Amino acid sequence: MSPTCRKIENFLVGSEYDHKGRHIVTVFLNAMPVTRFDADENAERRQAAIQLVELGFYTKTIAGEICGFHRNTVADLVKTKEILGLEAVFLENRGRKEPVKYINEIQGYIRNSRKNIRTGRIRKSPIRPLKT
Repeated sequence: MSPTCRKIENFLVGSEYDHKGRHIVTVFLNAMPVTRFDADENAERRQAAIQLVELGFYTKTIAGEICGFHRNTVADLVKTKEILGLEAVFLENRGRKEPVKYINEIQGYIRNSRKNIRTGRIRKSPIRPLKT
């Protein structure tokens, strides 16, 4: 594909494919390149969004539009970097990796507890703590 350019606010966003077939996006301000990233790599897009906001020329909305994120996501990325550092931004912790399984004894206790809470009766837990 041929290189393309689009204008977002006062910024020029160039898009091209390199010799390896990667989709490279370059952001220019006053004909000077500001950042360059692979649009197919989530980590590079995240880092570019953070860089654009931290430079101070870009709002979170514009940085999100350039990098393909919602403005709230960009705000969360910047906040995560400030609190936990850049490495935490690249972690993809999106919830549980496997389903939660309850054994029958625990399921029965949960059902009875819900029933007892509704009726006002409270029962002692059949689950015993582990001995250490």
